[in-house]
Amino acid sequence: MGRTGLSADQVARTVQRRAKLAGLEGDWAAHSLRSGFVTEAGRQGVPLGEVMAMTEHRSVTIVMDYFQAGSLLNSRTTSLLPSPEEPKRSKTEVPEQD
Repeated sequence: MGRTGLSADQVARTVQRRAKLAGLEGDWAAHSLRSGFVTEAGRQGVPLGEVMAMTEHRSVTIVMDYFQAGSLLNSRTTSLLPSPEEPKRSKTEVPEQD
């Protein structure tokens, strides 16, 4: 192993090759790794400052878009809406007790 990191082009080609091997469609790039990392960190409750230190984001505004999307995946508010498979209940219908 050398002492230098991968170039941006090497990372981009690796991401594209791996996405293709995984059967993923779309335009995958190195940015997909960075945004995916921030989203997952938000989902797992990692403090924003730690995430920004790791990704070297300088703008809180930019990183917050990804971070909030990730943190919302575990939000209790998401369980307030029925999933597409669940039948909708009327307002007067009482859920069954187990």
